[in-house]
Amino acid sequence: MALCMICNKRKGVRSCLKQGGGLICTSCCGMNRSWDDCITTCKGFKAEKKGGPEIFFDMSLKSEETGEIIRFVRNCFLPNVYNYVDCIVDNLNLKFLNSQILEIKTKFFLKSNREIPDEIYLKDGWKKKENWGPFEDQYNFHPLLFVFAGNDSKFFPLKTSINIGLRDLTSFESFAHWNIGLPFSNFDYRKSTSYDPSGRKELSLVPWINNAFSGNNLAIFSEVILNELIELKTYVGYHNLTINQNQSINFPFKIFFPFKNVKLNDIKVIPPVGFKITNPQFTLLKPKKLMRIFNPPISSNTKDKLVYGEDEFFDHRKTKNISDYGLLSIDLSLHNEKMNEALAFVNSFPLPSSVYNSINKLYSEKFAPAIVILSNYSNSPLKATVISEIQNLSNKFEQDVTIDPYGQEEVRITPNLDVNVIKGLHHLMETSLSIKVVSGGDTLLSLNEPIEVLAKDTMVWVIEDPGRSWGIDLSDLVVSWITPQAPTIIDIISKAARNTKNIGYYVDYTSMEETIKSIYDTISEDIRYVNRPFCFGQTENIFIQRIATPTETLVEKSGNCIDLSVLFASCLEACGIDPLIILVPGHAFVGWKGDSSDHFLEATSLGLFNFETAKAEGKSKYHENFGKRRKPDTNIIDVKKVREKGIYPPYWFS
Repeated sequence: MALCMICNKRKGVRSCLKQGGGLICTSCCGMNRSWDDCITTCKGFKAEKKGGPEIFFDMSLKSEETGEIIRFVRNCFLPNVYNYVDCIVDNLNLKFLNSQILEIKTKFFLKSNREIPDEIYLKDGWKKKENWGPFEDQYNFHPLLFVFAGNDSKFFPLKTSINIGLRDLTSFESFAHWNIGLPFSNFDYRKSTSYDPSGRKELSLVPWINNAFSGNNLAIFSEVILNELIELKTYVGYHNLTINQNQSINFPFKIFFPFKNVKLNDIKVIPPVGFKITNPQFTLLKPKKLMRIFNPPISSNTKDKLVYGEDEFFDHRKTKNISDYGLLSIDLSLHNEKMNEALAFVNSFPLPSSVYNSINKLYSEKFAPAIVILSNYSNSPLKATVISEIQNLSNKFEQDVTIDPYGQEEVRITPNLDVNVIKGLHHLMETSLSIKVVSGGDTLLSLNEPIEVLAKDTMVWVIEDPGRSWGIDLSDLVVSWITPQAPTIIDIISKAARNTKNIGYYVDYTSMEETIKSIYDTISEDIRYVNRPFCFGQTENIFIQRIATPTETLVEKSGNCIDLSVLFASCLEACGIDPLIILVPGHAFVGWKGDSSDHFLEATSLGLFNFETAKAEGKSKYHENFGKRRKPDTNIIDVKKVREKGIYPPYWFS
C-alpha cells in the first residue's frame, strides 16, 4: 500500500501534480489545497463559485427620442492566475500624434513558473460569463492593458495592434466604464439596500470581496503568451479639452498592466510637433473596495470618476517595480507654441446611402462621416471656414465657425448626398471625402480620405463605436422602405377594393379589419415567402441588411420576413391605417393600431395560410417576445410617430 507523500501515514489515493504525480491522501489534499501551492489543472482542485445575485451582462437603455444606446457599467474580473504572472515592461512610449490623440506603444514579457495558458479561468470559470455574458467567442480573450483617460476620451478610427515578432495576435478593445476586479475578487453573498440623498430611489448594494478599480477606460484583450516579447500599440483620443491662458492643455491618463508584479524599465513621453511637455507628474495608485450599485445608466451613474485608494510618488526616471496591482497615473500639460490648430477624423464605417440624409436629420449629434476639431490658443477669437465634399456623391458642405480665445470647437461634417446619384447606386461605392479648413487666407487643414458608401437598398440597424461603449439604434429608419404612394401599392389597394366596401372609411374596427383581410387575400394571390434569413450583417461596427422595396417584392413575387412586413405596412398606410413594424431577434412581423389595442400579423404567412392563421401567428409571436417579460433586442416601431419626425420614403423606392 502506497502511503501519502505528505503525511506518510494514510493511504495515498489521489495523484498530486505538485508532488510530481505522487499519491496523497484526501485529508492532506484538503488541508494543503491552495492557489499558491497547487496546480489548478489537478482534478482534486475544486472550482470557485460566484457569490452575489445573478447579473445581466451588458445591460443598456435606449432613448426612444434619439435612438442613443447608453450602456450600464460592466465588470471585468481578472483570472486568479494573474496573481502568479510577472510583467516586465522593456519600454513604454507615450507619443502625442497631435493635441487630440495619444499613441501608446509598449514592449513587455509575461513570465511565470506556472502553466498560465492552461489555467486561465480554469477554476474560476464563472468570471467568463460575468465578463462576456453570452458572447462565448470572447471567452478566450484576456485583459492585457487598461488605459483610464477620463470622461473626455473617445475612440477615433485608429486600430490596436498586438504582435510577437512577425505574428499578429488576434485582439479587440472596448472603451466603456469597467469595474476591474483583481484576482480572487468576487461578489459578497450579502445584499443590502440604501437610498440616495433625496430618498426617492432605492439602490441595491452588493459588496465586493477584494479590491478593484472602477472608471471609464480602454480595455485591450488578447491571448496570454509567456516568455516572448509582446509589442502592443493603441490609441486614446480626446475631445472637449480645455485650453488655459498659458496656451496649454492638461492631459490626465492612467495605465494599468493587470498583473501582480510589474517591472517598468523605461518611460518616454513625446510631444506633438509645435508643442512641449510641461509639469509631468507620475503617481502610483492602489485599488479600492467597491460597492456594486444596481441603478439605471443615466449620465450621473455612467460617468463616474476613477475610484482608487492611496497614492504614492513614482519616479519614472528609474527602473521601478510595481507590486500588488498598482495603477500608474500620469498628469502632464501640452504647451502650444502655435496660435491655432485644425484636425480631422474620418469614420471608418461605410456610409448608408438611402437613409443617410434621414440620419443627418435625426442623429446628427451622434453620427457624422467625419469631425473637425478647431483649437484656438490665442487671446483673440479665431474665424475659420470648414469645406467638405464626398467626391461624385454629395453637395459641398460649408460652415463658418468662430472659436473663442483659448477655446475649442467641434464641427460635424455632414454633406447632403446627391439623390440622383443614390438612385443608381446598386453596389458598394468606393470614393473619397475631402476636408479643407481656411482662416484669413491661410489653409489650416487639407486632406482627402477614402470612404465607402453602401448600396441604396441597404438598411443600417445599429451603429456602434469599436468598443461598444455607445451606439445608435437606427431601426426607426426602416420606415423609409414603407411606400404607401408607390403605383404598385395603389394597384393592390384597387384590387382589394373590389372585395370590400369603403376602403379608407371605417365606421368601426370590424370594417377596418375587413379591409385588412381583403389586402391580405389580394397580396396572397401572387406572392410567396422565401426563407432568406433576416439577419444582421456586420462590417466595421455597423449592422446592416439589404431590404427589398415593396415594388421589388411584388415584381419578384417573393420576399423574406422584413420584405413582406414593409410591403404589408405600405398597404395599410395607403388605406389610412397606422401600421407597426415589430422587430425581434432574427425576425420581423407587422401590426397595426386598432380601436383600443394593437393587432399583429405574421407576414410570412402571405400566400401560404389564411388571414385568421396569420393573425393568430402574429399574436403568438407578440406574446412570446413582449408578454410578461419583454425580451432583449425587441422593438415595436410606430410608423406614424416616425413620420412625424420627418422620415419618408425616398422617391426612388416607389
